[in-house]
Amino acid sequence: MKRRPRPALWFALVALGTSGASACRRAEVRPPLVLISLDTTRADRLGCYGAARATSPNLDRLAKDALVYTRAVSTSSWTLPAHASLFTGKLTSAHGAHYDPEGPLDLRGAIDGPEEWRHYRVRPLAESERTLAEILRDAGYRTAGVVAGPWLKQAFGLAQGFEAWDEAEIATANGRLAGSVTDAALLALDTAGERPLFLFLHYFDPHGPYQAPEPYGHAFLAPGAPLAESPQGEELVARYDAEILYMDRELGRFLDGLVAISPKNA
Repeated sequence: MKRRPRPALWFALVALGTSGASACRRAEVRPPLVLISLDTTRADRLGCYGAARATSPNLDRLAKDALVYTRAVSTSSWTLPAHASLFTGKLTSAHGAHYDPEGPLDLRGAIDGPEEWRHYRVRPLAESERTLAEILRDAGYRTAGVVAGPWLKQAFGLAQGFEAWDEAEIATANGRLAGSVTDAALLALDTAGERPLFLFLHYFDPHGPYQAPEPYGHAFLAPGAPLAESPQGEELVARYDAEILYMDRELGRFLDGLVAISPKNA
């Protein structure tokens, strides 16, 4: 019996800008809303879901004060249709963003890669769909997204409703490093302006080729151990976990920045 793939981990963060009596006096102040997607991140490799290896100290810290779901399941096994569902609230059969041999777009048209990627054809999210970003924009929020994976490039339709969509450095299938995502996210917090902010972040690191920046790359390997070109077995698991550890460090850096902008910490 084949094992079902683990879904990507999603979680929503709401940064409350006021508390207690202050919140009553300033009911008109709306907090920033942050939605974070950790692409290809297995729940069972995170401490808050029972992993023995210390891969996610910052996420675990957040989980202690958060509502943690244990039976959340993605609508799809891959990035484009899963995020289209996240943004529209629809199943993949309804929103239409999925693989299609006759689709108008292909992966090779979005990033550098072999010519055979022309066969990875898809249909983008239709402009007629109503997205979460559009709803929040119309409600007065400034909407911004910072993404890391190739299937979230603007051409595939997921930027609908976002006034700013940062897809810098996504030039290959390897995507963008977490450090770059966090840098851009912190800048978005600093330049949010007067309107409340809705910020979507997409981290992509626990994805092949599993080469986290040092010192994280060897965090769960022997110091100086050579890295196999095609890792297998325990080395593969260790390198995947190292990617999560690096991403978690950057997630923690963003969370610290989010806390710092709260009026109660000003």
